Formats: sequence, structure tokens, C-alpha cells
Amino acid sequence: MKISPDAYIQIVLQWTYYRCHGRLVSTYESAGLRRFRLGRVDNIRAATPEALAWAKVMEDLDASRITKKRAFQNALKKHTTVMTDTLFGYGIDNHMVALRELCHLTGKGLPKIFTDTTFNELFRFPLSTSQVPVNIPKTLIGYGAVVDDGYGCGYSPTNNAITFTIASFHSSSKSDSALFRKTLEITLDDMKDFLEVEFPHGIEQES
Repeated sequence: MKISPDAYIQIVLQWTYYRCHGRLVSTYESAGLRRFRLGRVDNIRAATPEALAWAKVMEDLDASRITKKRAFQNALKKHTTVMTDTLFGYGIDNHMVALRELCHLTGKGLPKIFTDTTFNELFRFPLSTSQVPVNIPKTLIGYGAVVDDGYGCGYSPTNNAITFTIASFHSSSKSDSALFRKTLEITLDDMKDFLEVEFPHGIEQES
């Protein structure tokens, strides 16, 4: 099946979060910029409008199979585009944070865009994720939440399995690692059933 494993996992995580909380949130997915001199990381923004549309339609009992299939393909395509753009230096996070820090250096105060509620929410990540490939058997990874009411979700895809590590703060009444884990299991099973029915010959051939 010709599909980006990372795109697949990310839209599964978006659907899982939607099932747990009824919405999507600003999501962090680490993107390595090693192709650039002194490059470090940027953020692949997985919570796209297409991912939200996909999550909504999969929860709609009245949605047709073709509607779900198209929403799935659109979500995959969008995530792959965002991922590719970010890896080639076209992500927004580093750019916007750099502009904000340069404004700090001027000593003239911040433009309204950097104090706006929307901007602050954009750079607050209730769902923080990263692909952390591990090829050592029986090895787990750690990836923590970055806000009090958020989740950290690291994942390691291999040929025959995907290992997830889910973390949240016990002190939060808004996040629940056990709920997220159980919902993720159900969502992965539902995805398997969906793909076997809608793409019996593989996604590439039918897209």
C-alpha cells in the first residue's frame, strides 16, 4: 500500500483526539531540518482543516462511503503536502517565532499579531507528537506533554507494528492518557476495517 506511514499515523492521532475531546487542537510534530546548514527542527502542523473534515465525517453515521473515502484521501494529501513543505523550509513556526524575537530585540514592544489570543493558541500545543524510530526490541520511548492539559505522543513505526508512548499530567482533569490509549486502539482497529473495505487493492491504485 503506497501511503506515507507518518501521514497515516498523524491523521489517526487527529481522529483519536477528536473522539476524545470533540475538536482538534494545535498540534506539534517535530520535523528535522538537517538538510540545511545549522538546521534543527520545525513543526509539521497536523491539525489541518482536511484532518478535521475527515474526523467529522468518520463520526457521521449518515456519511456515505464515498464521502469518507474522499475525506481520507484529502486528509492524507494535505498532511503530505504540509510535511514536505515544512521539511524543505516552508514551515511557519520558525519564521513567526523569529519575527517575534526580533521585535523583542528592538525594544519597541510587540505588534498586535504577537499578543493576539489566536497567535498564542497557535503556539500552544495540547497535542505534541514525534516519530522516534527505535529498532531495538522491547524498547519504549518517552515523549512528554508540553502543556498542563495536553498529551505527549511519541511513536515508532516498524515493518509489522507501531509502538506508541502516551503521556499526560496526573494533575490535569482535561487530559487522560488511559482514555487516549484506549481510543487510539479503537481508532486503529476502525482504520484497519476502513482500509480493507475501501482500498482492497491499495491506495495508490484507487486514488
